[in-house]
Amino acid sequence: MNALKGPRPNEQRKFGRRAVAIHATIEVECRTIVSCVVRNLSEGGALLELIDTVALPPSFILRLHNSDAKIPCMLNRSNANTHGVVFEQINGAAGAAVLRAIRDTKDAMTA
Repeated sequence: MNALKGPRPNEQRKFGRRAVAIHATIEVECRTIVSCVVRNLSEGGALLELIDTVALPPSFILRLHNSDAKIPCMLNRSNANTHGVVFEQINGAAGAAVLRAIRDTKDAMTA
């Protein structure tokens, strides 16, 4: 579901997406490897945009700039500098961070 235009006719995602612009970092083996911007977000995954074209590993940790939560991600697709990810385990602090980001975006759109 596109937050601004309604559902897409061929939408196959389990969760509706919400357009966002959240700064984050991608970590592999406890090291930050690259900064990114989360461009859309749902309870099940996200679209990440990187400044440069970077090959990402099959799995990594995503950290939203306003949270200490570690969100385990699995790479779903890549296209130049954008990468679609699926959240592997969305519970605890990671789940709360994602839901808070979605809620904050929803609140900003209605304000």
